[in-house]
Amino acid sequence: LWEKAIQFCKELQTQYESVFDYKSLSLLLQHQAKLYDNIMHSARFEIEYFRIGCYGTGFHDFLQNKVFVYRAEAGQRLHDIREKMQTLFPSAVMIDPITQIDDEYRGSTSQYIQIQSVQPIWNKDERFSSCPVAEAILQYYRCNEITRFMYTRTFIRDEDRSATLDIAKYSSERYEFSTSLPLPNAAQWISCGESVKTVLSPLENAVQMLDKTHRELKALVEANEMDKELNVTPLFGKTAGILDAAVMGGNVVVEQAFLSDEYLTAHRDDHTRVLIENLKQKLVDQIPLLERALIIMKEKAKPEAFPHFEHLRNIFMQRQKTVERQYGKRARTDGRQIDRMSLIGPGSDFSSNISSLIIRSNTQSSLDTGISTPTNTSELSVASRTSSSNSISFFKPTTTSSPQKTAIELREELRSQRPRRPRQAPSLSSSAGSLSGNESINNIDSNVSGNFVV
Repeated sequence: LWEKAIQFCKELQTQYESVFDYKSLSLLLQHQAKLYDNIMHSARFEIEYFRIGCYGTGFHDFLQNKVFVYRAEAGQRLHDIREKMQTLFPSAVMIDPITQIDDEYRGSTSQYIQIQSVQPIWNKDERFSSCPVAEAILQYYRCNEITRFMYTRTFIRDEDRSATLDIAKYSSERYEFSTSLPLPNAAQWISCGESVKTVLSPLENAVQMLDKTHRELKALVEANEMDKELNVTPLFGKTAGILDAAVMGGNVVVEQAFLSDEYLTAHRDDHTRVLIENLKQKLVDQIPLLERALIIMKEKAKPEAFPHFEHLRNIFMQRQKTVERQYGKRARTDGRQIDRMSLIGPGSDFSSNISSLIIRSNTQSSLDTGISTPTNTSELSVASRTSSSNSISFFKPTTTSSPQKTAIELREELRSQRPRRPRQAPSLSSSAGSLSGNESINNIDSNVSGNFVV
């Protein structure tokens, strides 16, 4: 908890300043700087919370029919907590998390334990709304100093059973509860109050799913941008799950389920209309983030992973056009300037060589025909984009009946279009002068020279 350590450092700073102990103050501020650096660059374990219910009169009085929230240690998962509770209470029976607890369990003389993972509900402070805040900073406040939690249970309503896609079938019951003290504190567990149930429709579940996916992708992107040595494999997996419909459905399934004409015609109420607009906005907001992710993947990808990157890049290009055409385009607010050529440009070295040959050929042709060539930076960038698009389409099959040329034939054709110019062979006196250290052009013997053609 580096944030808690920073608070203690600020208290000590006031004490050292009051007694003019600058030596200790200097060491304290250096340590405080390291804490800030750890927040921004060091990886954190994802902290999980669990709801543990103890039912039955077989427990001690302070545990009978009580429910607690337990803050797990770093790296602990659900199966670890179940094993720990089974060790503490060997005769207890573990209940499935989806089981509804009734009076039969509460009045039994046996011991029943129900354990399920819960998600903390972050009460967003106003200080985080005034300016963009890095995800590495928000990560602490999402899981700490928490007093409200929730867990969900899915079910299918009768009116949604006819839906063709699973994402449009499942509704959920969300249970929210609170604790008397925030976690973490001196103890790792604390009793919780009664739960309040809220029913969420499949559309509301989809909006929450997109919000969670966007937050996780943003955390991976910012972490990779700060640490160039960070493993890019998790970012590959998250990006593939969003873009590729063959992996986890992708966002295409969300559009097919809730943005189709059939769904919009059947749901015309105001609440659904607001959720639909929210869903569209989240799809639009995801495009710049995916673009940043792909640029990072291209920079860090190993040669064997480049075909996978090319596949995701092609999907993204089509996805970007579809989203911007149907739902609009989101302006960048983080001040970053993305070079789209780093993403759109050809990836292989051979394609880059072909592109350079095309540019040289076009330049020479313009000189021969008298057409002006681009001289400023903007014109050069336009020419570069044109040549890049030509190089990408070089290897696409043509619609004519003539056979497609191979890469070697194309290279030879480009070479043949360039005029061959004679080169001046170095004179004997020039060679001798260069060996002696005198490279003045005045010493060149123009009578001893020759011409050769490559």
